[in-house]
This record gives sequence, structure tokens and C-alpha cells, in this order.
Amino acid sequence: EEFGMTVMMIEHDMGVVMDISHRVMVLDFGRKIAEGDPASVLADPHVKRAYLGEEDEVLVDPDDTPAPRESAMDYAGRAAQSDTFPKLLRLNAKEYGGEIALREKDLGLWRVFTWNDYQTRVHDFALGLVELGLGRGDVIGIIGDNRPDWVAAEIATHAIGAMSLGLYRDVLDEEAAYLLSYGDAKLVFAEDEDQVDKLLALADRAPNLKHIVYSDPRGMRKYDDPRLMEAEKLASMGRDRAAREPD
Repeated sequence: EEFGMTVMMIEHDMGVVMDISHRVMVLDFGRKIAEGDPASVLADPHVKRAYLGEEDEVLVDPDDTPAPRESAMDYAGRAAQSDTFPKLLRLNAKEYGGEIALREKDLGLWRVFTWNDYQTRVHDFALGLVELGLGRGDVIGIIGDNRPDWVAAEIATHAIGAMSLGLYRDVLDEEAAYLLSYGDAKLVFAEDEDQVDKLLALADRAPNLKHIVYSDPRGMRKYDDPRLMEAEKLASMGRDRAAREPD
């Protein structure tokens, strides 16, 4: 105030913020849920729910008309319903379906994936894997960068009762051959041409590798190997199976 300046601070500690701020904006997973002076923000039921672990009977709509809402599920309730990653994803999609779960930069632009998008991709991958004859006890490899299809492939693998085997994108040929052969991997999700090259070079050192699913199709036209399949094709197979067997 003495110098006529405004200072903006980004801080996760609610106590620190409230002690020194004149005006506060509160975000929950990037979505603004409250704004105002510290006292009014602390009294806001959305803030109580998101940050303070307190519950009010109702939330107030913008028109001040009280509206009942469901109580937030406590930790024990969430744990009981989501003791595996596939179950946790399903629960998050149910509760936060339209909110952003993942972001990926593609050609300089950020692509966003909601929890519903995430769940759909996993669902399609999982049924596609089943369509290929994979299931409980099988080993599925995943090699590439940290990207949406990587995590979708991992959770889809778990959803069908199979086991995921993650490999670093810079893994040496000898290491990849040992891991895939020892694990008896039948399918590998590969990110792009570089990873596909590495897998094709293994030849008979990974004798049980029947399918290679790649996410980035750039540079793939020159290959003619029956094991290769684009990730979107696998997802399409999953959708087709769901249409045939909706239950």
C-alpha cells in the first residue's frame, strides 16, 4: 500500500495466503471456485470442500437458490471403490468427467484430454486387446515417452488382468530383448518409428512378440510387417467389439 503496488502470489498453503492477502482467488484443478476477501473465501462451501475438508449441507447456486448436493466421498469410500487403477479411472471419469485429466503438446499446440476421454481410450484399448486374444496373465510391453497413450495402454492392460512391462525409450536392444523374452511379452505398445525400429530389430530374440502397436504413424508407411498396427486401429477394434457385445 505504501508504494501503491499490487503483488500477486501463487501459494498452496492456505494459512499463508489468508494471513497476508487482501484478495484471494482459489482454484481447484485449474477451475476457479471462489474469489474475494480472505474471510468470505474461507466461508465459501466450495473452498471448505476442496481445501479444508469440511462439508456443508448445501451449496449455493449463483441465484442464491439452495440446492442439495451429494456428499463428497471420503477416502475410505474411494479406496473401497477404487482399489485398482482401472477402477480409480472409472470413478474419476464418473465424478470429474468433463474436467481435464491430461495434456499433450503436439506440433506446438496443447491437446487436452478429459477424464471421459481418458476412460474411453482405455476402454477401447482394453477391448481391442481382448479382440487380439490377450487376457489375464499375459505380459504387455510399453515403450516410449510419457504420453496419454502410454498411460492408457498401461491401465487397459491392467483392466483385462494382464501385466504391464514398461521400458525406457532409450533402452538398449539387448536389454529390450532380455526383458521382452524373459517376460514372454505378446504385444508391445510403441510410441513411434524409432521404437518400432528397435522392436523389429529384435527378430527371433523376442519370439513370442506377436503384435506391435504404435501411436505416431509418421514414417511408418515403409514397413510391411504383419505384427504392426496403429493405435487407432486397435481402438477401433475395441469399439467394434463393444458394439457387438455391449454387455
